[in-house]
Amino acid sequence: MVVRVQQFASSEKLFFLSYGAMLFFGILSTSFFYRYFAGTPYKGLIVLCTLLPAVREAVIRHDFKKDLAGGLLCLTAFFLAARVRTSVSGLALAAMFAFVFYARTISFEKIAKFSIAVSSAAVALVILGACLGVIDHYILADTAEGMKLYRIGIDRLGEIPAIVAEASRVRAYLGFRYALYAPNFVSNITMLVVCWKKGELKWRQFAVLWLVNALFFVLCDARLSFALISAFLLCAAFLKKFPHALSALRFPGFLMTASFCICFIVSVQMTVHYDPSIAWMRTCNALLGRRLEFANLSLAKFGVSFWGQDVKWVGFGLDLYGQQSPDAYLYVDNLYIQMLQRFGAVFTGMILILYTAAAFQCWRQKRWEWLLCLFVIALHAMIDDLIISLHFNTFWLLVGILLFGTWKKEGGNRAR
Repeated sequence: MVVRVQQFASSEKLFFLSYGAMLFFGILSTSFFYRYFAGTPYKGLIVLCTLLPAVREAVIRHDFKKDLAGGLLCLTAFFLAARVRTSVSGLALAAMFAFVFYARTISFEKIAKFSIAVSSAAVALVILGACLGVIDHYILADTAEGMKLYRIGIDRLGEIPAIVAEASRVRAYLGFRYALYAPNFVSNITMLVVCWKKGELKWRQFAVLWLVNALFFVLCDARLSFALISAFLLCAAFLKKFPHALSALRFPGFLMTASFCICFIVSVQMTVHYDPSIAWMRTCNALLGRRLEFANLSLAKFGVSFWGQDVKWVGFGLDLYGQQSPDAYLYVDNLYIQMLQRFGAVFTGMILILYTAAAFQCWRQKRWEWLLCLFVIALHAMIDDLIISLHFNTFWLLVGILLFGTWKKEGGNRAR
């Protein structure tokens, strides 16, 4: 399957230049390449990429009412995110909302094809760099003596079979600073491919997409993410076979449209009322890798605020030099709980409204592949917080296109 990025209109070039740089270096920032541009260079890049598309805004057609509403919402989200986190990651998150607004006049099919190409190139570069020894590569092994982290250089490749043999669970970092990064990038690319090809995706291409995700599952042991993307591909295959199924079955469509609110309510209820003495909750916690337990502990320790707070969690991710935090592990993977604690109730409510409204627009316009992707993102947010970032979740831009763009129903495609 070859991705040919189509020619951009002159008014779109600044957007794609800036977005491409944000996406490419955003992915590299999760790898050990980040040590070469961390700090001021990356901050400068984010600021430059955020400001450049503003020049484009002066020359494109405007729908004043939609632009005003979209601009105010994105600007509010921008300042709420920047207020809580002043680090580089906070700046990148805030800048993402500017791109949500900038993307409103761009075809999502163009964005999807472009993102597939840029994301694939960046992920391939990181993995190739790790394989060639240009950047560090680590393996996390769960042994009888506990979790062990191994730095694997070219000279130590022969030790991998012995490490795998003595461990009950092995996760390869593949040049990234956490084992789940690579599988999540591949999941995002997979969903973009399905959206780009729509019903034209061939059965063998479904098989290839699943096999690629299966490979990263074997290497990185991303169990929940792999189960979710496998279910997504099954549902996408069902939609290919029965393209009008969701039109006929209104209740599933309603559930998918309201999925962000439903998942939020379930997440809060399960976390607040988690009790290890209850058998089914204990089993659910074990299946989720103790996510309920840690989220419950975090709520008890940090609480929830109206406007947010800069909470410092401790996970299994590595710093620029491959070091793990010496502090006790306490991390919240559930994005709904994390947003509540870190960014506050106002920010969380705003995001829920935006995504729910976008899902409703997908249902209204019968964009079933898009609705399916948003549904999967809603579920994914219950087990992983990575999708809050633009480089892990391109569908942030779809929200801006659906809510603030100008649409015409013309063969199922957006017309400008």
